[in-house]
Parts: sequence; structure tokens; C-alpha cells
Amino acid sequence: MNIRLFIKIVVLTLVFLISSHLSFAAYQSRFDAINFDPAIGGGNYFSVYDSRTLKAWQGRMGFSFDYANKPLEFRSTGAVAGRQSVLDHTFILNAHGALGFTDWFNVGINIPFVVYAAYFTDNAAALPDKGFSMGDMVLMSKIRLINIDKTRIGLSLIPFLTFPTGDVVRYAGSGHVTGGLRLVVDAQLHERFEMSLNMAGIMRDDVTRNYVFTGGATSSVRVDDIFSYGFGMNYKVSKHFEIISEVFGATVMRDFFATRNVTSLEADAGVRWNIGQSGFSLDAGGGAGLIEGVGTPKFRGLLGVTWTSPGTPKEVVIPPDPRIKDNKIVLWGKIFFDTAKDEVKTISFPVLDDVVDVLNTHPEITQVEVQGHTDARSNDDYNLGLSQRRADAAKQYLISKGISSGRLISRGYGESQPIASNDTVEGMSQNRRVEFVIMQNAGGFITPVVPPVSVDNAAGTQYEPVPVKKKKVAKTKVKTSDSQKLPVDAEMEAEETVDAATQPAVKPATEVKPATEVKPATEVKPATEVKPATEVKPATEVKPATEVKPATEVKPAEEVKPATETKPQSKIEDKNMLTPSPKADGANLTAQKDAEGNYLPNYSSK
Repeated sequence: MNIRLFIKIVVLTLVFLISSHLSFAAYQSRFDAINFDPAIGGGNYFSVYDSRTLKAWQGRMGFSFDYANKPLEFRSTGAVAGRQSVLDHTFILNAHGALGFTDWFNVGINIPFVVYAAYFTDNAAALPDKGFSMGDMVLMSKIRLINIDKTRIGLSLIPFLTFPTGDVVRYAGSGHVTGGLRLVVDAQLHERFEMSLNMAGIMRDDVTRNYVFTGGATSSVRVDDIFSYGFGMNYKVSKHFEIISEVFGATVMRDFFATRNVTSLEADAGVRWNIGQSGFSLDAGGGAGLIEGVGTPKFRGLLGVTWTSPGTPKEVVIPPDPRIKDNKIVLWGKIFFDTAKDEVKTISFPVLDDVVDVLNTHPEITQVEVQGHTDARSNDDYNLGLSQRRADAAKQYLISKGISSGRLISRGYGESQPIASNDTVEGMSQNRRVEFVIMQNAGGFITPVVPPVSVDNAAGTQYEPVPVKKKKVAKTKVKTSDSQKLPVDAEMEAEETVDAATQPAVKPATEVKPATEVKPATEVKPATEVKPATEVKPATEVKPATEVKPATEVKPAEEVKPATETKPQSKIEDKNMLTPSPKADGANLTAQKDAEGNYLPNYSSK
């Protein structure tokens, strides 16, 4: 129902009922013997109010039915003892509702209908009269001053008015407008247990009613301004089941608790069942009078149903979480693994715990892809398998901390998505990583999902690595002396040295070349260029008698310098062969040198 239409109906009904009953009730003034008024707008109790208010434009309406046995009796005060029941039985249906205009201000109304009343005239004849009537309508507002949900102590003020819509003959109305103010103080002692104290002052006309018994005995009841009070307790057994108990009563202000027949006290208890998330709740209970004043029954039975609308949710601006950026969960540290293994190191547990906190804080994140990445060492299949196993390990850690497996998927991308160059140790360290990409939230997919198309031989899992253009580098281990070791990873990651025993053989795509070119102090240039891959052949093949060996072994780490001038080990048989010596058998040599200082042979016949 539209809220504005509901308000119009309530206002028109109120105007009609007041106008139709004022003329009837104005001729005489009596008091109201109905002292059970349900807490308008509901709450934690039956008739005692709590300090909570409805949210802005949130509504609550309900019906409560109560039966009272002998709520009004006259007792003789003369020599002849006796009592006369004026109201024997009453069945009353209360229709009540409330609407929140702000989060701290409510307005509510209660209309009581006396479905059945066994009434006896208040004279010696005691004539019975049974029938249907109304009670006085109540209009109230609640102003919350202290929010119990924030401070565990609540405070509210409830001003109210009653209108003379009730039947004054059957003591179901006062015949005049009354009003008052109720103070509500409650406390939350435990998340399941609350208590509330109500105190109210009600302004009423000073009315006296007399009853004359047979034999001359009389009984007199004088009702004036009233002080009422109530105390309630609520214990939440579970989310849907509550136990309620309360005590309430009233006395006239001119003589507090002095006159028994105008002092009332009643105790009630019952249960409440909140029906799922429907907003409906059912009440059932009962109680008895402790002091039999005006309106206090011998015993009472209670039934009720209440419905609360969900209300208009207030838009709350939540500041962005700095741990979430560009659809990724930002890590404050790296996820470390042992070399060529998929077991997460304990040093990385705090980093993963922060990811757990992000997912617990943001339940709207419904799917996260745990991504594994490697550097460019080793072959593609091996890197895919290793990255998948590491992504699986990180995923299993999150699941062990309570994150639902349905929110997580793991995928290895191997070396296909580098974020730095693989030519340096630092770049390779950055490429070895685990990332957490938000794939889906409550509103739908926010990151496109790549369907799997290729297969990882190691894990048997399908992936689709993202194609990336990268510089081709030699995939091989470089052995260095102690003085030439690579610098230790600045991120404390003893990481990713390729182990030939655990990884497939690495086949370089091109010819293996040493890291640095070895150059002697004096560059030696043979007649033709020497290539390591093929046999050195000069323009005319030179075959020394024996293999020419340098005086010392050439090492890549050191500069090669020939200690002395190279001399051949045997006679030169070929007249066209170049020799570094100025002499040869059977030849006359002219001591001439070339530009590089080598002797040039000059053969001639004797």
C-alpha cells in the first residue's frame, strides 16, 4: 500500500470516529477500565515500550487480542462485606500501527474494539448488558534521544493523546480527551538480553463512581490524574524466538499507592516467534493481576500478530577500500615459495591473511581468480604447470581460513604475462608473482573471463595464456666464479634457480655463446676468421707436424697473453706456409717483417 494513501485513510478514520463519539460521550464523564494498551508500533515487549524507533518511512502494523477476567469490581466499605463485578469478561481487539518519518521520530495510533463485554449495571439491580463497543483511541509519537544500538543505553520520550471514542457506559472510555508523556529508558545487557523501564503521567478528569449494595453498603472509586509504570525483559533464545516478561501498573497521583481500589499491578509473560525474513511475528502469552485495582483482571490471555515493512534503505556512502584497485586485491608483500616448489612459505602467511580479511570485509565480491606467474626461465610447459600449482596452493590457504571455495578459481599463466624485463634478476623477480583478480561482484562480471584452450602437461589443467610479445633470451644457466655471482634477490627470495634434476632439459633456440667475449692483449688475427663451430681452414691448408698448443690454457675469466713469441715445433714442409721463425732448413731468409712484426719468408735455391 502507498504510504501517503495509508496516512490519508488513518486521518479520515480518526476524524470520523472522534466526531461521531464526542457528542455521545460529552453528557457524562467516567473512567476507562481498560488498562492493557499494546505498545504501539511493536517493540521488544507486549505493552511496555522500548526506546527504538522505526527507520525513515518504515511502517509497522499489527493486531493484538486480549481477554480479561473480571477487570472491574466494586467492593463494599461498610459493615456488610461484599463485592460486585461490573465487568465480568472482556474481549478486546487492538488495531495499531506506526510510521517512521525520520530515523528518530515515529507517529503511531491504536484503535481498540471491545468485541464482547459481559457488563453489569453499577447499581443494586446489577442488570446484565452484553454487546460490542469501542475504546478510546490513542495517538502517540516517539522521539528517540539516545540510540541503544550504539551506546547499549536507550532513551526516548513518548507524548500521547487519547480521544473519547469509547463506550463510557460500559467503562470502555473516559468520555473526555486525555493526554500524557511517557519516559522510556532501556538497556542492552547482552546481545540476547534487554530490559526496559517506562514511567508516564496521564492527565484525567477527577471522576468518582459509587456503587450501593443491597443492605446499604457502598463502594466508591475515584479516578484522577494517573501515574503509570512498567518494566519489561526480553531474552532472544534464537534469531526467530524470544521470551518476554513484563510488569505494569498504575496509581492516582494525589495519593500514591494509598487507595487499593485505584492501584493496579499486573504481571504477564509470553513468547514471540519471528517468521523468517517475512517481517511477521506472532505473540502468545498470559498473566494475572497482583493488585486488584481498576482494570486489573483475575487473569489475562494474549495473542497478537505484527508486520514490519523493510523500510527504504538509507544510502550509505562507503569509502573505497585502498586494498582494492583496478579490480585487483593489492598485496602489501610478495607470496614466496621454495625454489621450483609450490609450497607457500610461512613468511607469506600474513600477506594471504590480509587477502582473507578483504574477502570477509567485502561479501559483494563473489569470485576472485588466483593467478600464478613465473619468469622466462625453463620451457613453457614447465612454467605453466609450476604457476598453476602455486596458484592452487594460495587458493587452498584462503579456503583453510574460511573463504568459500565457490568464490575462488585458480589459474596459472606461466611466463606469458610479464610485468618487467626477464633480462635482469630484478625483472625476473617481479615476474614471479601471485595475483588476486576480482572477476565478479554482486552486480555481475567486472573482469572478462578467458576461456581455457591449451593444456598444461604437468597439472593436466587447461589454460589460455595471454599472448605477449617479448624479447627472446637465452634460457640457460651461467656458471660463474665466486667473484662473479649474481646479486642476491633484494626481496629475500631464494628463488627459481633451474634444477636440471627436477626440470626438463633446456634446449637453447640458438647457438650458446659465453657471457663475455675473450680477447687477448694483442689481438691475433689469422689469415682467415676462426669459427668455433667449424674447422679452421686457411686459404691454403696448413698442417703442422704436430698440434699447436699454447703455452698455457686459455680461461674465459682471464685475459690471454702469449708469454713468448710462438715458434713451430717442427720443420716447415710446405714452402708456401707462413712461419714466425726467421730460419728454415734449406732456405735463405731475408729478415723482413710485416706491419704486425712477423717475419716474412723469402725462399731461394742454393
